[in-house]
Amino acid sequence: MFSARSESEHELFELYQKIDDAISNNARRVRVDGLVQKCREIMLVAITKNDQLLALTEKADDKEKVSALLISWQRDLNLKHDQCMDRARLYIDSVDETASGQQSKGTNRDSAKSSRKSSLIASATSSQRRKDAMLATLRREEVERQNAANIRSAEQKF
Repeated sequence: MFSARSESEHELFELYQKIDDAISNNARRVRVDGLVQKCREIMLVAITKNDQLLALTEKADDKEKVSALLISWQRDLNLKHDQCMDRARLYIDSVDETASGQQSKGTNRDSAKSSRKSSLIASATSSQRRKDAMLATLRREEVERQNAANIRSAEQKF
């Protein structure tokens, strides 16, 4: 499981590099948006693997140390992920602003294409909201597990 988690982490770092390259090369918004979506999916896999490892720490001899390492890993990964996603969101937002300011008047056919494109973006946004909700649920469950472990360790000391 550690190897699967490490593999996900490695994929994430590669994607972070691709996002940075795309931003520095002024790539199209869709390209950066696709990379961000992929990052979120892989991040969800990495968090799931880490949660599975946390569940297995109950059987370990040094539960607290292993749990602390896993929690620290997840916290560090979340920080790196948030930093990269913030840069990507800023870029996507800036591309939207400049693109809307530079649009020329189009024909009805162009407008129809544009409205189809916006409906596709809206549906992607709703799926993204579902994934964000899933991530938030995983984080909340992680905090609950941490609290339960802290309570158990406090009870054992007394």
